[in-house]
Amino acid sequence: MASPATAATVRVAEQEATRGHAATSSASSPSRARHVTQWLLKRRVLEPLEIVGVVLLHNLLFLRTTLFAGVVYLGLCVRALVFFVGQQLHAVARSAVTKEMLSRLGDVGLDTSSSAGFALPLGSDLVDQIRGALALAAGGRRRTRMRLKRDPSVPCPLATTEILPALVMDFLDLEDRGALACACSAAADAWHSPFLWRELVVPLHYDTLNGCIERMPDNLPVRTVIRMWPEVFDEGLPRDMSFGGLWCDRVRGVRIDKCVHVIGTRAAGGAPGTVLRSTEGDAVQVVPGGEGSIIEDVAVEATRFACHAVSVHAGDVTLRRVDAQATGMNGIGVLVKNEAKRVIVEDCDLHDCRGCGSMLSYGAGPVTFRRSRIERNGWSGVGMFAATEAVFEDATLEGNKLYAIGAAQDADVECKGATSMEGNRCGDVHRYLATQLHHGYHISGHYI
Repeated sequence: MASPATAATVRVAEQEATRGHAATSSASSPSRARHVTQWLLKRRVLEPLEIVGVVLLHNLLFLRTTLFAGVVYLGLCVRALVFFVGQQLHAVARSAVTKEMLSRLGDVGLDTSSSAGFALPLGSDLVDQIRGALALAAGGRRRTRMRLKRDPSVPCPLATTEILPALVMDFLDLEDRGALACACSAAADAWHSPFLWRELVVPLHYDTLNGCIERMPDNLPVRTVIRMWPEVFDEGLPRDMSFGGLWCDRVRGVRIDKCVHVIGTRAAGGAPGTVLRSTEGDAVQVVPGGEGSIIEDVAVEATRFACHAVSVHAGDVTLRRVDAQATGMNGIGVLVKNEAKRVIVEDCDLHDCRGCGSMLSYGAGPVTFRRSRIERNGWSGVGMFAATEAVFEDATLEGNKLYAIGAAQDADVECKGATSMEGNRCGDVHRYLATQLHHGYHISGHYI
């Protein structure tokens, strides 16, 4: 830092430079600093190092202002470039759907009567549809057949401005889809489109089936197909006994509260290669909201006390080629609650459960067991409480420790086709008396 005498000398130098240049008021900071430096050098008042300090002092404000202006100018240029590119992409997306293109899209099954956007029919693929429309448009062949209208079961059309976000989100996992939907309004609208949720893959989109279903939007108008790789998925785990784990929510199996179609992968020998395993809670629970769901080609295992492989609490549920096993005490392969109506158990194998292979709660049904094998269970093959209904079509109930079917007196049991009941320790069909007691039922005489 310069001394007070030096500072006074600099002020005198500035006054002399001002008198020598009448236009100093309009001169720039570098010009004024040059005059001051020349006056000081002529009179040899300052040392060279002090002169450098004076020059930097007078040019600091100018340098800072110039740097700030340059950064701001660069930022404005980048912003203008991004805005221009965005406008061009938007214009390309809008201009791609011309009148001729709309006609061709209508030919392949898309409703283009609205200028705001178009939607996909059920079971179609957007990429294939647009590719086919482009091929037709390039060929120049006009078709005279009537254009197909949009499926009325799809109430939310995919707007033209949402095509690019939807195509981008289709390649992302569910976590990245949610992040993009929070960052962009067009992506948020596309996130609710049925096209985006027509098919998911576990673990490609998410690690577990339960997490995949949790991250799906509610009230989708289509049934989402979820394909699963041939792996073992731990869907229910015991609580972590660490300090942080004691306060976390436990995952208690797969909770299906949306209409989905779960498709597993079968091994070369025909056995299910996809295994859903739970050591905490029921392995798979179909709860209200999951009406119309289909589960096929998976093996379900529950190992905890009084936990079941599959518990159905909603109607119109279909289990197809499901291998269910509950090895915990009192565990049941397929538990059908009283809210479940029109349940189909088709080509399934309910075996080696510590409880029943399947149990129907009070008022449940009708439940159809079609070509299913119910074998080697700790109780009866199928237990039916009062006011239940079950139909057995070409089913096999063998090797159970009690009865093939243990049913209440007023339970409706119907056997069709070549239903087999052999090797059950206590007999085939057993009817027991059930008296209502304390809003429940008391079973007298025998266990189910």
